[in-house]
Amino acid sequence: MTHTLQVPYWAADLDNDGLTCLIAFHTHVNRLHGIGWYNYASTDVNTILGVSLSQYGKWMTNRWPQLEEWIEWASLRSGEVMIKMDGHESRTAPSGYYIEVEITDERCIRVWCYLLGCMNRHLITDKKPSKETPFLAGTYGYLQDTQLFKYSHST
Repeated sequence: MTHTLQVPYWAADLDNDGLTCLIAFHTHVNRLHGIGWYNYASTDVNTILGVSLSQYGKWMTNRWPQLEEWIEWASLRSGEVMIKMDGHESRTAPSGYYIEVEITDERCIRVWCYLLGCMNRHLITDKKPSKETPFLAGTYGYLQDTQLFKYSHST
């Protein structure tokens, strides 16, 4: 099974479907709401990546040092991570800024499908779908519902 995601050209050769999924999700958020810093619950980032980390930037730049130019990480509070991606579409590759890449990891494909539901007016909740993207509030990108995956965790 494979699924195609749209990511910036600089994320084309990553060998980690979880990171590709996170970049595709953040790319979608940037395109909808503008480029800037966005907060995510650390547990959500770990779920998307498929790993359990606390220092995302170190992990990423140790494995993919070329990404340091494109992604910034910060954490102001415990349990949260802030992400900002360079979105200078003027810095394009010959094929264009956004490209399509395939992911093959079934867990990542399922995570992406879940995120699609969250991004599309929260179609997977028991709440009435809204006209706005429900997980972003205001202009600073703070999450209203700090855990995107609260419906997927067993209690």
